[in-house]
Amino acid sequence: GMNKSLKKIIEMSAVQLIVYIGKKIVKQIEKWWYKKNVVQTNHIIKRSDKLAPSETLNDAINKDTSTQEISLIHNMLYKGDTCLIVGAPNTGKSILAMQIGLDIAGGKKSKIAPNNDNQVIKPQQVYYYDGEMRNSDIRKRFGENMGKYPNTFIRIQGGELDSLGKLYNDVHQRITSEHPHEDCTVIFDNIACFNRSKSTKDVNGFFLSINTLKAKYERQGCNLTVIIVIHTAKNYKKHKPLELNDLSGSAEFSRFANSAIALTESRFGNRKRVLKILKYKFGSTPSEVSVCNIASHPYLHLEYECSIPEEAALPTPKTAKPRITKESTLANQPVENNAQPNSAKQDKRRKVTQEVLSQIKQLYNEGKTQQHIADLLQLCRKTVNKYIKSIKQETIICEPLPAN
Repeated sequence: GMNKSLKKIIEMSAVQLIVYIGKKIVKQIEKWWYKKNVVQTNHIIKRSDKLAPSETLNDAINKDTSTQEISLIHNMLYKGDTCLIVGAPNTGKSILAMQIGLDIAGGKKSKIAPNNDNQVIKPQQVYYYDGEMRNSDIRKRFGENMGKYPNTFIRIQGGELDSLGKLYNDVHQRITSEHPHEDCTVIFDNIACFNRSKSTKDVNGFFLSINTLKAKYERQGCNLTVIIVIHTAKNYKKHKPLELNDLSGSAEFSRFANSAIALTESRFGNRKRVLKILKYKFGSTPSEVSVCNIASHPYLHLEYECSIPEEAALPTPKTAKPRITKESTLANQPVENNAQPNSAKQDKRRKVTQEVLSQIKQLYNEGKTQQHIADLLQLCRKTVNKYIKSIKQETIICEPLPAN
Protein backbone atom coordinates (compact mmCIF):
# COMPACT_ATOMS: atom_id res chain seq x y z
CA GLY A 1 0.00 0.00 0.00
CA MET A 2 2.87 2.36 0.88
CA ASN A 3 4.61 1.67 -2.45
CA LYS A 4 1.40 2.35 -4.43
CA SER A 5 0.89 5.69 -2.68
CA LEU A 6 4.53 6.67 -3.30
CA LYS A 7 4.28 5.63 -6.96
CA LYS A 8 1.08 7.67 -7.35
CA ILE A 9 2.73 10.78 -5.89
CA ILE A 10 5.78 10.40 -8.19
CA GLU A 11 3.52 10.13 -11.26
CA MET A 12 1.65 13.34 -10.34
CA SER A 13 2.54 16.73 -11.75
CA ALA A 14 3.42 19.59 -9.40
CA VAL A 15 -0.08 21.09 -9.66
CA GLN A 16 -1.77 17.72 -9.06
CA LEU A 17 0.48 17.13 -6.06
CA ILE A 18 -0.45 20.50 -4.51
CA VAL A 19 -4.17 19.80 -5.02
CA TYR A 20 -3.82 16.28 -3.55
CA ILE A 21 -1.99 17.51 -0.43
CA GLY A 22 -4.47 20.39 -0.04
CA LYS A 23 -7.45 18.03 -0.02
CA LYS A 24 -5.79 15.86 2.62
CA ILE A 25 -5.15 18.90 4.83
CA VAL A 26 -8.77 20.12 4.45
CA LYS A 27 -10.12 16.68 5.46
CA GLN A 28 -7.93 16.62 8.56
CA ILE A 29 -9.10 20.14 9.53
CA GLU A 30 -12.76 19.12 9.06
CA LYS A 31 -12.29 16.08 11.32
CA TRP A 32 -10.60 18.19 13.99
CA TRP A 33 -13.34 20.86 13.84
CA TYR A 34 -16.12 18.25 14.09
CA LYS A 35 -14.57 16.59 17.14
CA LYS A 36 -14.06 19.97 18.85
CA ASN A 37 -17.50 21.50 18.25
CA VAL A 38 -20.14 18.75 17.85
CA VAL A 39 -21.79 17.34 20.98
CA GLN A 40 -20.46 13.86 21.69
CA THR A 41 -22.98 12.37 24.10
CA ASN A 42 -20.89 9.25 24.67
CA HIS A 43 -18.23 11.51 26.23
CA ILE A 44 -20.80 13.09 28.53
CA ILE A 45 -22.62 9.85 29.41
CA LYS A 46 -19.82 7.59 30.55
CA ARG A 47 -20.19 3.89 29.91
CA SER A 48 -20.82 1.86 32.99
CA ASP A 49 -21.90 -1.65 33.98
CA LYS A 50 -24.21 -0.11 36.59
CA LEU A 51 -27.90 -0.36 35.75
CA ALA A 52 -30.13 2.72 35.60
CA PRO A 53 -32.36 3.39 38.66
CA SER A 54 -35.66 1.46 38.66
CA GLU A 55 -38.78 1.26 40.82
CA THR A 56 -42.28 -0.20 40.90
CA LEU A 57 -45.22 1.87 39.69
CA ASN A 58 -46.55 2.02 43.27
CA ASP A 59 -43.24 3.44 44.51
CA ALA A 60 -43.25 6.01 41.70
CA ILE A 61 -46.78 7.15 42.63
CA ASN A 62 -46.00 7.36 46.35
CA LYS A 63 -42.82 9.34 45.77
CA ASP A 64 -42.93 13.00 46.78
CA THR A 65 -43.06 14.89 43.47
CA SER A 66 -44.53 18.10 44.84
CA THR A 67 -41.51 20.11 43.74
CA GLN A 68 -42.26 19.27 40.10
CA GLU A 69 -45.89 20.35 40.43
CA ILE A 70 -45.05 23.93 41.42
CA SER A 71 -46.04 26.35 38.66
CA LEU A 72 -43.63 29.07 37.65
CA ILE A 73 -46.36 30.58 35.45
CA HIS A 74 -49.94 29.63 36.32
CA ASN A 75 -51.19 26.86 33.99
CA MET A 76 -48.30 27.42 31.55
CA LEU A 77 -44.90 26.51 32.97
CA TYR A 78 -43.85 24.18 35.80
CA LYS A 79 -40.56 23.54 37.58
CA GLY A 80 -38.43 21.07 35.65
CA ASP A 81 -40.21 21.63 32.32
CA THR A 82 -38.54 21.74 28.96
CA CYS A 83 -40.60 24.52 27.40
CA LEU A 84 -40.60 25.93 23.88
CA ILE A 85 -41.39 29.58 23.08
CA VAL A 86 -42.45 29.62 19.44
CA GLY A 87 -43.12 32.48 17.05
CA ALA A 88 -42.44 34.04 13.69
CA PRO A 89 -39.76 36.75 13.39
CA ASN A 90 -40.59 40.07 15.11
CA THR A 91 -43.53 38.73 17.12
CA GLY A 92 -41.84 39.36 20.50
CA LYS A 93 -40.35 35.98 21.43
CA SER A 94 -37.31 37.58 23.07
CA ILE A 95 -39.53 40.00 24.99
CA LEU A 96 -41.55 37.06 26.35
CA ALA A 97 -38.46 34.95 27.11
CA MET A 98 -36.77 37.80 29.00
CA GLN A 99 -39.98 38.54 30.90
CA ILE A 100 -40.37 34.92 31.99
CA GLY A 101 -36.70 34.76 33.01
CA LEU A 102 -36.92 37.94 35.09
CA ASP A 103 -40.13 36.75 36.78
CA ILE A 104 -38.54 33.42 37.73
CA ALA A 105 -35.33 35.08 38.93
CA GLY A 106 -37.29 37.54 41.07
CA GLY A 107 -39.97 35.11 42.26
CA LYS A 108 -42.75 37.26 40.77
CA LYS A 109 -46.19 36.37 39.43
CA SER A 110 -46.12 36.67 35.65
CA LYS A 111 -48.34 39.30 34.02
CA ILE A 112 -49.00 37.01 31.04
CA ALA A 113 -51.08 34.66 33.21
CA PRO A 114 -54.84 35.29 33.39
CA ASN A 115 -55.04 34.10 37.01
CA ASN A 116 -52.71 34.70 39.93
CA ASP A 117 -53.03 32.06 42.62
CA ASN A 118 -51.77 32.42 46.17
CA GLN A 119 -48.75 30.20 45.62
CA VAL A 120 -45.41 31.70 46.64
CA ILE A 121 -42.68 31.27 44.02
CA LYS A 122 -39.16 31.11 45.39
CA PRO A 123 -36.58 33.09 43.34
CA GLN A 124 -33.99 30.98 41.56
CA GLN A 125 -30.90 31.37 39.42
CA VAL A 126 -31.63 32.05 35.73
CA TYR A 127 -29.06 31.88 32.93
CA TYR A 128 -30.21 33.61 29.75
CA TYR A 129 -28.14 32.61 26.70
CA ASP A 130 -28.71 35.50 24.30
CA GLY A 131 -27.93 34.76 20.68
CA GLU A 132 -30.14 37.46 19.18
CA MET A 133 -30.18 40.82 20.98
CA ARG A 134 -27.41 43.40 20.77
CA ASN A 135 -26.35 45.45 23.77
CA SER A 136 -28.10 48.46 22.22
CA ASP A 137 -31.35 46.43 22.10
CA ILE A 138 -30.98 45.59 25.78
CA ARG A 139 -30.45 49.24 26.75
CA LYS A 140 -33.42 50.38 24.68
CA ARG A 141 -35.81 47.74 26.03
CA PHE A 142 -34.69 47.52 29.66
CA GLY A 143 -32.67 50.67 30.40
CA GLU A 144 -35.49 52.54 32.14
CA ASN A 145 -35.54 50.08 35.04
CA MET A 146 -31.73 50.00 35.45
CA GLY A 147 -30.51 48.82 38.85
CA LYS A 148 -33.82 47.19 39.81
CA TYR A 149 -33.43 43.78 38.17
CA PRO A 150 -32.71 40.65 40.27
CA ASN A 151 -29.04 39.67 40.50
CA THR A 152 -30.13 36.06 40.06
CA PHE A 153 -30.71 36.83 36.35
CA ILE A 154 -27.51 36.41 34.32
CA ARG A 155 -27.32 37.20 30.60
CA ILE A 156 -24.65 35.35 28.61
CA GLN A 157 -23.79 36.74 25.17
CA GLY A 158 -23.78 33.87 22.71
CA GLY A 159 -21.38 35.20 20.10
CA GLU A 160 -18.56 32.79 20.96
CA LEU A 161 -20.88 29.80 21.49
CA ASP A 162 -21.18 28.94 17.80
CA SER A 163 -22.06 25.25 18.24
CA LEU A 164 -24.42 23.20 20.40
CA GLY A 165 -21.39 21.41 21.82
CA LYS A 166 -19.91 24.66 23.16
CA LEU A 167 -23.34 25.72 24.40
CA TYR A 168 -23.89 22.55 26.41
CA ASN A 169 -20.38 22.61 27.86
CA ASP A 170 -20.93 26.18 29.08
CA VAL A 171 -24.29 25.27 30.66
CA HIS A 172 -22.88 22.13 32.28
CA GLN A 173 -19.93 23.99 33.77
CA ARG A 174 -22.01 26.85 35.19
CA ILE A 175 -24.78 24.67 36.60
CA THR A 176 -22.74 21.87 38.12
CA SER A 177 -19.96 24.05 39.57
CA GLU A 178 -21.97 27.02 40.87
CA HIS A 179 -25.45 25.57 41.61
CA PRO A 180 -25.17 21.81 42.07
CA HIS A 181 -27.90 21.51 44.72
CA GLU A 182 -30.50 24.18 43.91
CA ASP A 183 -33.21 24.84 41.36
CA CYS A 184 -32.06 26.63 38.21
CA THR A 185 -33.53 27.83 34.93
CA VAL A 186 -31.72 28.03 31.59
CA ILE A 187 -33.08 29.98 28.59
CA PHE A 188 -31.73 29.64 25.04
CA ASP A 189 -32.68 32.54 22.74
CA ASN A 190 -32.69 31.62 19.84
CA ILE A 191 -31.52 27.99 19.63
CA ALA A 192 -30.81 28.35 15.88
CA CYS A 193 -28.10 30.92 16.68
CA PHE A 194 -26.11 28.21 18.47
CA ASN A 195 -26.59 25.50 15.82
CA ARG A 196 -24.53 26.90 12.95
CA SER A 197 -24.16 23.44 11.38
CA LYS A 198 -28.00 23.09 11.21
CA SER A 199 -27.53 19.41 11.97
CA THR A 200 -30.41 17.27 13.26
CA LYS A 201 -27.87 14.94 14.81
CA ASP A 202 -26.42 17.82 16.83
CA VAL A 203 -29.89 18.83 18.06
CA ASN A 204 -30.70 15.29 19.21
CA GLY A 205 -27.33 14.99 20.95
CA PHE A 206 -27.85 18.32 22.66
CA PHE A 207 -31.28 17.37 23.98
CA LEU A 208 -30.08 13.98 25.19
CA SER A 209 -27.29 15.68 27.10
CA ILE A 210 -29.68 18.25 28.61
CA ASN A 211 -32.06 15.47 29.68
CA THR A 212 -29.18 13.63 31.35
CA LEU A 213 -28.32 16.80 33.29
CA LYS A 214 -31.98 17.27 34.26
CA ALA A 215 -32.19 13.67 35.49
CA LYS A 216 -29.11 14.22 37.64
CA TYR A 217 -30.78 17.25 39.26
CA GLU A 218 -33.98 15.31 39.84
CA ARG A 219 -32.12 12.56 41.68
CA GLN A 220 -30.76 15.26 44.00
CA GLY A 221 -34.25 16.59 44.71
CA CYS A 222 -33.82 19.71 42.54
CA ASN A 223 -35.22 20.88 39.21
CA LEU A 224 -33.57 22.25 36.09
CA THR A 225 -36.08 24.17 33.96
CA VAL A 226 -35.13 24.65 30.31
CA ILE A 227 -36.76 27.24 28.01
CA ILE A 228 -35.92 27.22 24.30
CA VAL A 229 -36.85 29.99 21.85
CA ILE A 230 -37.38 28.81 18.27
CA HIS A 231 -38.80 30.15 15.00
CA THR A 232 -41.81 28.92 13.12
CA ALA A 233 -41.28 27.12 9.83
CA LYS A 234 -40.95 29.33 6.74
CA ASN A 235 -44.29 28.15 5.29
CA TYR A 236 -46.30 29.19 8.35
CA LYS A 237 -49.12 31.65 7.55
CA LYS A 238 -49.98 34.12 10.32
CA HIS A 239 -53.74 34.07 9.70
CA LYS A 240 -53.92 30.32 10.39
CA PRO A 241 -53.87 28.71 13.86
CA LEU A 242 -50.28 27.86 14.85
CA GLU A 243 -49.76 24.17 15.66
CA LEU A 244 -46.82 22.02 16.80
CA ASN A 245 -46.05 20.94 13.24
CA ASP A 246 -45.44 24.61 12.33
CA LEU A 247 -42.24 24.64 14.40
CA SER A 248 -38.90 24.87 12.65
CA GLY A 249 -37.48 21.36 13.11
CA SER A 250 -40.76 20.34 14.73
CA ALA A 251 -40.04 16.63 15.10
CA GLU A 252 -36.90 17.04 17.22
CA PHE A 253 -38.15 19.87 19.41
CA SER A 254 -41.70 18.68 20.09
CA ARG A 255 -40.38 15.22 20.99
CA PHE A 256 -38.18 16.48 23.83
CA ALA A 257 -40.35 19.35 25.11
CA ASN A 258 -43.24 18.77 27.51
CA SER A 259 -44.71 22.27 27.17
CA ALA A 260 -44.87 24.90 24.44
CA ILE A 261 -46.07 28.52 24.27
CA ALA A 262 -46.75 30.22 20.94
CA LEU A 263 -46.71 33.97 20.32
CA THR A 264 -48.34 35.28 17.13
CA GLU A 265 -49.60 38.50 15.62
CA SER A 266 -53.18 39.59 16.27
CA ARG A 267 -55.82 41.46 14.29
CA PHE A 268 -55.85 44.24 16.89
CA GLY A 269 -52.71 46.12 15.81
CA ASN A 270 -48.96 46.12 16.44
CA ARG A 271 -49.25 46.44 20.24
CA LYS A 272 -51.33 43.28 20.71
CA ARG A 273 -50.16 39.67 20.57
CA VAL A 274 -51.90 36.31 20.69
CA LEU A 275 -50.50 33.88 23.26
CA LYS A 276 -51.44 30.22 22.74
CA ILE A 277 -50.60 27.12 24.78
CA LEU A 278 -49.51 24.50 22.23
CA LYS A 279 -48.48 21.83 24.70
CA TYR A 280 -49.26 21.50 28.40
CA LYS A 281 -47.72 19.24 31.03
CA PHE A 282 -50.95 18.55 32.93
CA GLY A 283 -54.16 17.82 31.01
CA SER A 284 -55.46 19.28 27.79
CA THR A 285 -54.54 22.66 26.32
CA PRO A 286 -56.92 25.62 26.85
CA SER A 287 -59.71 26.04 24.31
CA GLU A 288 -59.11 29.80 24.04
CA VAL A 289 -56.05 31.97 23.45
CA SER A 290 -54.91 35.02 25.42
CA VAL A 291 -54.72 38.51 23.95
CA CYS A 292 -51.74 40.34 25.46
CA ASN A 293 -50.76 43.99 25.26
CA ILE A 294 -47.11 44.99 24.73
CA ALA A 295 -46.33 47.44 27.54
CA SER A 296 -43.13 49.52 27.71
CA HIS A 297 -43.05 50.54 31.40
CA PRO A 298 -40.96 49.84 33.45
CA TYR A 299 -39.49 47.65 30.69
CA LEU A 300 -40.78 45.98 27.53
CA HIS A 301 -43.15 43.16 28.54
CA LEU A 302 -46.51 41.52 27.82
CA GLU A 303 -49.67 41.91 29.91
CA TYR A 304 -52.73 39.68 29.75
CA GLU A 305 -55.94 41.38 28.63
CA CYS A 306 -58.56 38.73 27.84
CA SER A 307 -59.22 35.22 26.53
CA ILE A 308 -61.12 34.71 23.27
CA PRO A 309 -61.42 32.03 20.55
CA GLU A 310 -58.33 31.86 18.35
CA GLU A 311 -60.22 32.52 15.11
CA ALA A 312 -61.45 35.82 16.58
CA ALA A 313 -57.91 36.93 17.49
CA LEU A 314 -55.74 36.04 14.47
CA PRO A 315 -55.08 38.47 11.60
CA THR A 316 -57.55 38.23 8.73
CA PRO A 317 -56.09 37.04 5.41
CA LYS A 318 -55.65 39.65 2.72
CA THR A 319 -58.13 39.37 -0.13
CA ALA A 320 -57.22 40.14 -3.71
CA LYS A 321 -58.54 43.44 -5.07
CA PRO A 322 -61.39 42.85 -7.57
CA ARG A 323 -60.78 43.74 -11.21
CA ILE A 324 -62.66 46.87 -12.32
CA THR A 325 -64.88 45.95 -15.26
CA LYS A 326 -67.98 47.45 -16.82
CA GLU A 327 -70.16 44.86 -15.09
CA SER A 328 -68.62 45.52 -11.66
CA THR A 329 -69.04 49.29 -12.15
CA LEU A 330 -72.75 48.84 -12.87
CA ALA A 331 -73.10 46.51 -9.90
CA ASN A 332 -71.72 49.21 -7.60
CA GLN A 333 -74.30 51.82 -8.66
CA PRO A 334 -76.59 53.16 -5.85
CA VAL A 335 -79.49 50.80 -5.09
CA GLU A 336 -83.12 51.85 -5.18
CA ASN A 337 -84.91 52.87 -2.02
CA ASN A 338 -86.75 49.55 -1.69
CA ALA A 339 -83.57 47.47 -2.16
CA GLN A 340 -81.44 46.16 0.72
CA PRO A 341 -77.90 47.65 0.71
CA ASN A 342 -75.05 45.15 0.99
CA SER A 343 -72.83 46.72 3.65
CA ALA A 344 -69.29 45.34 3.94
CA LYS A 345 -69.18 46.58 7.50
CA GLN A 346 -72.25 44.55 8.39
CA ASP A 347 -70.81 41.43 6.75
CA LYS A 348 -67.73 41.63 8.98
CA ARG A 349 -69.68 41.75 12.24
CA ARG A 350 -69.60 38.64 14.36
CA LYS A 351 -72.79 36.87 15.30
CA VAL A 352 -73.61 37.58 18.94
CA THR A 353 -73.94 34.06 20.29
CA GLN A 354 -74.12 33.07 23.95
CA GLU A 355 -70.32 32.58 23.88
CA VAL A 356 -69.74 36.11 22.58
CA LEU A 357 -72.22 37.44 25.11
CA SER A 358 -70.25 35.79 27.92
CA GLN A 359 -67.05 37.39 26.60
CA ILE A 360 -68.75 40.83 26.59
CA LYS A 361 -69.74 40.30 30.23
CA GLN A 362 -66.26 39.09 31.20
CA LEU A 363 -64.51 42.06 29.56
CA TYR A 364 -67.03 44.51 31.03
CA ASN A 365 -66.45 43.09 34.52
CA GLU A 366 -62.69 43.50 33.96
CA GLY A 367 -63.25 47.25 33.46
CA LYS A 368 -62.73 47.41 29.68
CA THR A 369 -64.40 50.30 27.83
CA GLN A 370 -67.18 49.69 25.33
CA GLN A 371 -64.93 50.69 22.42
CA HIS A 372 -62.16 48.37 23.66
CA ILE A 373 -64.62 45.46 23.90
CA ALA A 374 -65.97 46.24 20.43
CA ASP A 375 -62.43 46.26 18.96
CA LEU A 376 -61.44 43.01 20.68
CA LEU A 377 -64.57 41.11 19.69
CA GLN A 378 -65.05 42.79 16.29
CA LEU A 379 -68.47 44.15 17.11
CA CYS A 380 -70.20 47.47 16.55
CA ARG A 381 -69.99 49.72 19.59
CA LYS A 382 -73.77 50.20 19.54
CA THR A 383 -74.18 46.41 19.76
CA VAL A 384 -71.83 46.24 22.74
CA ASN A 385 -73.67 49.11 24.42
CA LYS A 386 -77.02 47.33 23.98
CA TYR A 387 -75.84 44.14 25.70
CA ILE A 388 -74.02 46.00 28.46
CA LYS A 389 -77.31 47.70 29.34
CA SER A 390 -78.81 44.22 29.74
CA ILE A 391 -75.85 43.16 31.89
CA LYS A 392 -76.33 46.17 34.16
CA GLN A 393 -80.01 45.32 34.54
CA GLU A 394 -79.16 41.62 35.07
CA THR A 395 -81.59 40.63 32.34
CA ILE A 396 -79.23 38.81 30.02
CA ILE A 397 -81.01 36.46 27.63
CA CYS A 398 -79.54 32.96 27.96
CA GLU A 399 -80.22 31.87 24.41
CA PRO A 400 -78.13 32.50 21.27
CA LEU A 401 -78.92 35.99 20.07
CA PRO A 402 -79.06 36.81 16.34
CA ALA A 403 -76.92 39.60 14.95
CA ASN A 404 -78.66 42.66 13.67
